[in-house]
Amino acid sequence: MSATDDVRSGPHECPFEEDYYAWVAGGTAYVRGYRVDATCGDCDSQLDVQFGEHTFLFTCPECVVWGDDAVTESSRAIPLGWRVSIRNTTDLTEWSVYLAGSPVEMEPVPHGVEARGSLTDDGDEEHVLHVALPEEGQEYDVESNGGDS
Repeated sequence: MSATDDVRSGPHECPFEEDYYAWVAGGTAYVRGYRVDATCGDCDSQLDVQFGEHTFLFTCPECVVWGDDAVTESSRAIPLGWRVSIRNTTDLTEWSVYLAGSPVEMEPVPHGVEARGSLTDDGDEEHVLHVALPEEGQEYDVESNGGDS
């Protein structure tokens, strides 16, 4: 099974007692039971993910950037991270994406969306986030997606 096929399988049951519309389990993000596959556009690595307060925090295990440390008033290397505020929908164009606290736009691409953002004001240091989800309409057709519920 390819990564794209795996992303489109589902829906999967929420593994928690309360029925959440979004969660992270086994290092994978899910929305409405469908796997959210996020990869780094800079190095193609699968992104690590955490979840809280209707927000996924995707970080790249390979790419680091320099960030200000308010305590020591210096810079330090931190993982490249994307904060994605989600709604109860698999329509990624309705999500809000932030890179280093600045909003960036999601653009539809084949098999998902991508976000592009820069950590510098001049735009020289552009980074890319790729996110894949089921194609429109597939999220409701359990049988054609393998019925992994």
